[in-house]
Amino acid sequence: MENKTRRQIYLVSFFLFAILAIVLILITRGYHFNFKEGRIYQAVIVVIDSNPEGAEIYINSEKCSEKTPVTLKDISAGDYTISLQKENYHPVKKHITVNTKEVNRELESVELFLEEPTLNQITSKNTENFWLSPDQKKVVYLTNKESKQKLWLLNLDKNKVTEISTKGINFIALKLITWSPKNNQFILGINNHNYYLGDLDKKTLIQIPNFPWEIKKAEWHPQDEKRLYLLLGRELYLFNLEAKQSSRRLILSNVTGFKASGNSLYCIIKKTSSIYNTKNTTEENASQEEINELWSFDLSGEKQKLITQNLPQGEVEKILIRNNHKLLPKEKQFIILVEGKNLETSLIVTEKTDKSKTDTITEIDVKVNDYFSSKNEEELIYQKQNEIYVYNFETKEKILVTRTKERITGIFLHPKNPNYFYFKTKNHLKAIDETGSFTNIILNLEENSSSKIDLVSEGNYFLILSSQNRDQKDIYQLDPQ
Repeated sequence: MENKTRRQIYLVSFFLFAILAIVLILITRGYHFNFKEGRIYQAVIVVIDSNPEGAEIYINSEKCSEKTPVTLKDISAGDYTISLQKENYHPVKKHITVNTKEVNRELESVELFLEEPTLNQITSKNTENFWLSPDQKKVVYLTNKESKQKLWLLNLDKNKVTEISTKGINFIALKLITWSPKNNQFILGINNHNYYLGDLDKKTLIQIPNFPWEIKKAEWHPQDEKRLYLLLGRELYLFNLEAKQSSRRLILSNVTGFKASGNSLYCIIKKTSSIYNTKNTTEENASQEEINELWSFDLSGEKQKLITQNLPQGEVEKILIRNNHKLLPKEKQFIILVEGKNLETSLIVTEKTDKSKTDTITEIDVKVNDYFSSKNEEELIYQKQNEIYVYNFETKEKILVTRTKERITGIFLHPKNPNYFYFKTKNHLKAIDETGSFTNIILNLEENSSSKIDLVSEGNYFLILSSQNRDQKDIYQLDPQ
């Protein structure tokens, strides 16, 4: 009897130990027990965070006890609808699929935007136009009060306004041509005939003598603020701002576009080649074809190197240089927008290969209006009429982010979150993530009579030229978050 009892105790202990061991193994592997539903499930991890923090979390319409930021560890694999809500901010909703193989980070960096952001007036002299410096620390703006035009400098860091001496200049058809590398000088064009040098240190605006008319493009010399590169027609000149005579020197001819960067000058040069009839190779039977070639030079226009000769025909609208090329880090990629026949534009990218002495060409898309590189230079964001796309340099895939009813007139990269950007249409300023999942209206431009917008990245706020239902326009600051 005692042996039988002892054997039963051993068996019960063994089974209890085995069950306990199985339970411990399941727990260590992330399995949880739901006693209410009577089931065992493997828990997964979902990371949720927002800017600003403190947003309430709803999972399948049920409120979570915690707010952002949070890491949820007691959730089973499956499909969920997760909403983030914070007072005075647009709510965010996203459908996610959670599996057991990886941590879900789809909601790790969600941006929340104010439902009714306020416009704070920062000028009060009937502003006609403004220009933000490339370093985004200075604003030059033109006012017209009681038929008197004045030019002003606003220092955004010091919040200080200073008048720029203009000596009675009549600002007709005014446009800012280019900024100097140190952002302390600029070139203003008036009525396409007169050009002025603005000096923000001296607070002066002085007419430039012997400055040529009808400039197609101007760029400051990267290493010398006394000289500029000027593209006149298809001739590239180096212009000396301080020379009294013979102030410009021809560098290159047949140039359709250029970009000065670092120690190099990159130029697209139009050349003519002969195409012969296969049966008759005499000069009389040869036809002429124009081709575009991309060359690199030193800053004097010498020491040339052919990069590629396969560019499409047409006028060059924009050149962007990509330095972060993972496969060949010392090489550069060039993203070029070319306007061809019938105003048809082609967005292309060059790429170095081991098999070719010159770069190959990949056409990303056609009918492109403008493009920007992401801050990490891994993606390209570009717009086509009413569409926005993201192109990945590594996978060579392009994804449609959004398609709107209105024409898109501008894109601004979010200064802190590479997954978001802003875009402007005729009537709205909107924010969107690169997947197109979240789209929020920041401002109704039509209601606010807004005519010009620029983004100050360091502070993540917009400068907006708006009349605010009054007779005069001024610059306002808009904080979207």
